[in-house]
Formats: sequence, structure tokens, C-alpha cells
Amino acid sequence: MGLIKFILWVLLIYYFFKLVFQALSKYLLRKVQKQQEMFNQQFGGSANHQNPFQQQAKEGETVIQSNKKTSTSKKPSKDLGEYIDYEEA
Repeated sequence: MGLIKFILWVLLIYYFFKLVFQALSKYLLRKVQKQQEMFNQQFGGSANHQNPFQQQAKEGETVIQSNKKTSTSKKPSKDLGEYIDYEEA
């Protein structure tokens, strides 16, 4: 009899938490959707907009964007150390 009570209590607690988490997840999902709608209304409704200052590429043209500043000449820095020329014996 004690084992059956234990199993019933475990099942009751399981289903209680299952229902609570379902209701909580639906509430949170609605809240997130409302926040997303407010964000879209506030900022123009499109998350995929391009920078207005960026030039538009023509069809078929390849554009490579890089934020790195590349130098055309590679100069060794002064702090590399002394160069030693080894001779073969």
C-alpha cells in the first residue's frame, strides 16, 4: 500500500510541475513576442536593413568588406631582436 501511495504522489507532483512549466513557458513566450513587436515598431520593423551610407553593389558584382586595416608594405618591427646570420661549417 505504501509503494502505491508513493507512486501516486510522484505522478501527482510530476503532472503539477509539468502544467506549471507549460503555463509559465506560454506566458514568457507571449511576453517575448510583445517585446519583439514593440522593438520592430520602434526601429522600423526590419532587422535586415542595410546601412544607408553603404554603397549598393550592382548585380553580379562581388563586394568584400573588411574592418581590418591592411598595410601594403610589411616592415619588421624594431622589437623583434637582433638578426643573426649563421654560417655552415
